[in-house]
Amino acid sequence: NDLLKSGKVDESLQIFRMTWKEYSLNEHQINSFGYKLLNMKKYKEALGIFLLNADTYPHSANAYDSLAEAFMMDGQKKEAIKNYQKSLELDPTNQNAIDNLKKLKE
Repeated sequence: NDLLKSGKVDESLQIFRMTWKEYSLNEHQINSFGYKLLNMKKYKEALGIFLLNADTYPHSANAYDSLAEAFMMDGQKKEAIKNYQKSLELDPTNQNAIDNLKKLKE
């Protein structure tokens, strides 16, 4: 997205929220957009995308894992723990969630 590359994150998010259903974006595509925002250190915006993804795909361990990572990077430890736990409920073999929960609880 050219807007995202230009640093116009708010405009990108607004367009994304208005069009994601229209273009039938899948879980992976929404998640990828969230990670682009994380890499830009746009934590609040990334959280919005990951929350949308978890809400849209509530049975996806990966959606909650990504949401937890965004909370962790934003310094919201309690929310990160809650979402890693939710990810583990959905996929008890999620090693990333296991490892990060251990770090967060130290």
